[in-house]
Order: sequence, then structure tokens, then C-alpha cells
Amino acid sequence: MDKNKKAENYLSKKEQMKSSAQDDQPCSPNCPEIIETPRFSSPNSSLSEKKLKELEECISKANDLLRSIGNESDPDNLRQLQLHFRSLRGVKVKVDVINNEKKIQIKGEVEEAGKDFIQLGKRGQTIFILFERIRTIDQAEPANVREEQELRNIDKSAQSYITFKFGHAVSANPYLLNLFFGIPLFVQLVPKLGSRVIVKAEGEKRIKGRLISTEKGHMQLEIKKGKTKQINLAKLYTLTFLKG
Repeated sequence: MDKNKKAENYLSKKEQMKSSAQDDQPCSPNCPEIIETPRFSSPNSSLSEKKLKELEECISKANDLLRSIGNESDPDNLRQLQLHFRSLRGVKVKVDVINNEKKIQIKGEVEEAGKDFIQLGKRGQTIFILFERIRTIDQAEPANVREEQELRNIDKSAQSYITFKFGHAVSANPYLLNLFFGIPLFVQLVPKLGSRVIVKAEGEKRIKGRLISTEKGHMQLEIKKGKTKQINLAKLYTLTFLKG
């Protein structure tokens, strides 16, 4: 056999070996190009490592503020607590509720926070918990924090109105009032008038009814036709509204 023939046979065997090796690959014969992707500290979270750290710090600071709440709460602490909770909107959390009778843990997505309460959403329910009833709060599932800057997309006329008639604009709009100053729970409940609600309160069995009035310090429920019950808001553990 001449040298040219031997060279051809050698190259042919080499190509067969290369083809066989490719066939052993899981994507053969046409593996896509490997693309480098960012790595996060939590494989189940859509947040970057930096954002995840910020979230953890926010929850930690919120828990520190919760421990500082006493019978005469510092308004600055309450406002800071509201801002921390509002930055957690869209995050699924678990809240340990202070209850002298039994342990209560509520899981849900943070929807809103006001001057003295946090609002959670959970499977067709809206749940309200007063700050002073929260023992601790923690992340329940991998987070997906809302990346939004409030009021960024409002038109120029609305911006001018808020800027030059701030007091009137804010006082007439509960959303703006809560955004800039924080509103108490009894004000947040006004749109819920007529809604079905389940109340868990200190010294009471679970109460079901419809919300018929809400004022500073208390609310009124219709528990049966023609029968009402007044609830002291300071005694609340949780307040659960059924959506729909």
C-alpha cells in the first residue's frame, strides 16, 4: 500500500472516532453554543445577589423596628417600618402574630402597608395585621420584588397639580396620603365597607360578618340580620376579607 493510501485510511479512522465521540454527547450531533449566564446566590430566586442582599437587610431592619414598638410607639419608627414593608410589596412572606392564646402564622404576598398595619394577599383573601401584633416577619418563598418607582409615569399636569396644590391633592387621595404620610388601618378599611370579613381578636372567638362602619379605634360588624357587634381595633389579631 502506498503512502497516500495509508494517509487516507488514517484520516478516515480519525474522522470516525471524532464522530463517535460527538454521538456520545447529550446534544449531538448539533449541540448549541454554550452561553454564559449570571449566577445568583439563590438558584430559585429571580433576584441578583445584590438585590437579594438588599431584601434580606430590609427584612432584618423591619424586625429590628418591630422589637422597638411599645405601647407608645415612636412615630418615626412606625413610618420607617411602613417604608420597609412597602419596599417588600410583591414578596411572599410569613408573619408570626403575637397571640396570648395560640401560635398564629400567616403567609401571603405583601400588597400594602400603612401607618400601623401591613396588608397581605392570599388565595382570594386580603389580610390585615397591625404592626404591634407582628412578632417577626420573614421571606416565605424565593422573591420577585417589584421594580417600580411610584408616580414616575404620571402625566405632567398631574405632577404640576401635586407640586403646586400638594395639600389638597394628597388629602383628597388615600393612595397619595398613604404614600407620603401613611394612613391608619381604620381609614384603609373604608373601601371595604359592605365586604364579608373574618375577625380574630383578643378574648373573642372567630367572628364572621359584614363590615358596616369603621372609625378611629373601632369598627362595626353586622353578624346577623339586625344584630351588630363592635370590635376594638387594638384587640385585633388578624382581619381577613374574602375577595369577590
